[in-house]
Amino acid sequence: MINPNQEFGPINQLLDGTLIKAWQIGATKDDIDRLSPCLTNLKDRLNSIRYHQKQVLYRLRLLNLEQIPLDPIRGNVSVVMIDVPLKSELEAFISNVRSCLDVLAKLVSCVLNIKQTTHGSLIKHLMSSTQKGLKKSLLEIYQKNMHWFDEGRQVRDRILHDGSFTEFRGFEHEYGLISQPKIKDLNAEQYCFYQWRLLFSFVSDVLSVIYTNESHRINMEDALE
Repeated sequence: MINPNQEFGPINQLLDGTLIKAWQIGATKDDIDRLSPCLTNLKDRLNSIRYHQKQVLYRLRLLNLEQIPLDPIRGNVSVVMIDVPLKSELEAFISNVRSCLDVLAKLVSCVLNIKQTTHGSLIKHLMSSTQKGLKKSLLEIYQKNMHWFDEGRQVRDRILHDGSFTEFRGFEHEYGLISQPKIKDLNAEQYCFYQWRLLFSFVSDVLSVIYTNESHRINMEDALE
């Protein structure tokens, strides 16, 4: 049992609703036995991502307080402060987001009754299949999200395979001003919220078409806050 204080309610609503819809459309006991572990793994991954997001926000608030007492840096000198714990949590957050796509792909594979596969292989399977029914609906959702899939994969691959996180820039002191830590063009806090919103919307869209009974879909605005 997961500590209730560490769970995120909308995740439970979303995944429990999926299991309920499976029963409602007449899924067999064998179907449920195959589906349940996939849903549990997806739930664990989503909760893990939320945990790392919260740790990033907590670390940012601590660091903001530490920056205030520093004397302003003047002249043409720019000093970038790299905080290892913050960088590590951001790396974990990004890696888990990408990992979640593979976990979801295994769930979708289970529903489609095909060999369990990875995120990339599932997309190839959907693109090469006859475009009708559930596979057509799934492909449309995946294609709509391709822009952030590709961007996230590139960042994750550099972190895991090259040990490089060049997109990250810590607190920067320049001309008497302090710039917030950034990932590309977004500050770190905005980046985490942005990625979480994209991921949770995508997961919800996928689960909503797997079982067409819409009565158990949750209020998306509650989940994305």
